[in-house]
Amino acid sequence: MKRLFFVTATAALLFTACTSAATPTADNSNPSPTLSLTTAPVEEAPKAIYEAETFASGIGFPTAMEFAPDGRLFVAEKNGAVRYITPDGKTSDPVLILTNIDTKGERGLLGLTLDPNFAENGHFWVFYTLGDALVNRVSRFTLKDGQAADEQVSFEFNIAFETSTILNGGGLHFGPDGMLYIAAGSTNNVFASNEPDSPQGKMHRVDPNAFPAQPAPDNPNPDSTIFARGLRNVFDFTFNPANGWLYATENGGDCDDEIDLVVPNGDYGWHTDGLCEDNNLPADYPYNKPLLYFTPTIGPTGIMFYNGDVFPEWKGNMFYCSWHGGKMVRLELTEDGYHLHKAERIETGIDKACRIDLTQGLDGYIYYADISSIYRLVRAK
Repeated sequence: MKRLFFVTATAALLFTACTSAATPTADNSNPSPTLSLTTAPVEEAPKAIYEAETFASGIGFPTAMEFAPDGRLFVAEKNGAVRYITPDGKTSDPVLILTNIDTKGERGLLGLTLDPNFAENGHFWVFYTLGDALVNRVSRFTLKDGQAADEQVSFEFNIAFETSTILNGGGLHFGPDGMLYIAAGSTNNVFASNEPDSPQGKMHRVDPNAFPAQPAPDNPNPDSTIFARGLRNVFDFTFNPANGWLYATENGGDCDDEIDLVVPNGDYGWHTDGLCEDNNLPADYPYNKPLLYFTPTIGPTGIMFYNGDVFPEWKGNMFYCSWHGGKMVRLELTEDGYHLHKAERIETGIDKACRIDLTQGLDGYIYYADISSIYRLVRAK
């Protein structure tokens, strides 16, 4: 997996100031207030507006999921299978079973995304660890007659710490620009993460129509697929539908888990010294500061923005989940996208914990996963 250490903690949050409300920038020179999730302003309600219910069970460690235009929920399982769940909660047989896959530790099938034109072309993309090589691979498959076919290899990068099975990344999504974004983990090699041109510890942006992958138009370096660098292990990322900005969950070591606003050519400064320093960043800090930080760690995982009609009071809000404790959190940001207005824990219950991915359904419900089931938040009756 991308990073799943078993620690429970209360989160401390740090919001950074910005220099421009129009576009995200790499300038983080302004001082930053510190907030905690327990003291941040929370809108209290006499009764929760939501309730959690089980949507599908018996899923084998779902790592990523995405809705097709026809309402099917496609799910990637760590062991190498891709299947879908129908709108009425019925689980299909696998449409893809990867046979040449390494699932040790945090390796395996880690990412899934559907082509923007999936309804017409049947293309979908997966991120997985090869079983006969120390390589993480991104490939495109085509769904034909209910089965995946025609693997086209897009992007590969080596595991830079050969004896380690952790920190492979795996986030995989199309941006509003139609380009494919890939979160490549450091593979537990902090030196590779800090090397400016190595593929590990980077966010990549590629042309989805080129095999092998080529840099997308208007990349920071037109000759490189690298969009941002200095990352340890991005578990997942999402785009704000209001402005297209990219936000990512970043997993630290024993400290400094983050949610980052990822900007073009940003450097997020994962350090070789391993110091815990998000809570005391100097004014002249030379790297991009986190939007939020968590020390002790929480293991932030899936992340999304909500824009449905079931919960109109949540439109434009960010949601993320955490491996440690299985909590879902709602964040209402200010208009500049850098500051916290309100925060709320979404209490789903320990038996319906949000530990891995989450996404909005076509029906406006919020769907989320633990290690064996998928649940959804619906409007309370």
